[in-house]
Amino acid sequence: MAIMSAEEFSGMISNLARTNRCGIMDTILRYCEEHFIEPDEIKSMISGPLKDRLRVEFEEINMLKSRPKFDV
Repeated sequence: MAIMSAEEFSGMISNLARTNRCGIMDTILRYCEEHFIEPDEIKSMISGPLKDRLRVEFEEINMLKSRPKFDV
C-alpha cells in the first residue's frame, strides 16, 4: 500500500464507493482484500467525515444505535 494521508485515503474510498455504487464499509473491505491488508491496519487512515458516513451506514442497517436528532 502506498503511503498516503488519512484525508487522501478517505477521499479515495469515497470516490471508489461513489463510482462502484457501493457502501463505504463494503468499499473499505474490498480495498483491504485487494491489497492484502487487514482491516484493523487501516483504522488510523479513516478520517472524521468518513467515520461519520460509516456511522450513518450502520445506523441505517440497525447495526448501531441511532443518535437523537434535534430540530433546530
